[in-house]
Amino acid sequence: MRLFTGNTSIIDASKLKLASTTTSPNAYGYMFYGCSNMTKGPEIYATTLGNYSQERMFQNCSVMNEVKVHYTGNFADPRFTDWMREVQTTSGTFYYNGSYTGRGTNAIPTNWTITTFST
Repeated sequence: MRLFTGNTSIIDASKLKLASTTTSPNAYGYMFYGCSNMTKGPEIYATTLGNYSQERMFQNCSVMNEVKVHYTGNFADPRFTDWMREVQTTSGTFYYNGSYTGRGTNAIPTNWTITTFST
């Protein structure tokens, strides 16, 4: 939790693999909060999530335009509270193999393309 909070030196975190398939409560909460220069987020392997495990993970990552997730469930629940709030890019790519297509700060960013990827 809060591992990289406010680090404006991070530009591309796509090589980072958050490899745990099961997360504990608050595991990744605020991890990249305020990384305002980050354009690409890490690949997130978690498929079983603890409460609030992704809360505000990418909040204020205003220029982020790419993230890969292995979770295939519903993003509109407390585990994702404001996880992409203040992501302001007008386009991006959400690599995802699920069927949920909800948009917004607790889901897939508005105007991002959902692209299926193989693992």
